[in-house]
Amino acid sequence: MFSKKYFQDRLILFLHIAVVATALLSVVASLLRIDTTKSVTIVRYEVIKGLAGYSRADTLELYSFAIAAVLIPAISIFIAAKVYSMQRALSVVVLLLTLIVLFFLFVVSGAIYNLQ
Repeated sequence: MFSKKYFQDRLILFLHIAVVATALLSVVASLLRIDTTKSVTIVRYEVIKGLAGYSRADTLELYSFAIAAVLIPAISIFIAAKVYSMQRALSVVVLLLTLIVLFFLFVVSGAIYNLQ
């Protein structure tokens, strides 16, 4: 699965480093900003039938952002390695899309943490 040629590709290696660094940044930011002193906190913003409101739940649900920041890169690196033997460009696209997803995860989790 992980061939020697896969790790010698500079673009792939750079994207791996960028994905892992972004994931670590997101995990650290998530874990540092969770306020566990409150038992209930805002976990999402909902708009249903024209009425806007905040959805509240246990603060432990905020750890799902950190879990997602670990699972998403792990799965995408595995998929990129599998696809690399078939087509290099598709592997690059998978890693670039992972960077975009992690960036949005960081932004959305930061917005949710600011609502606390």
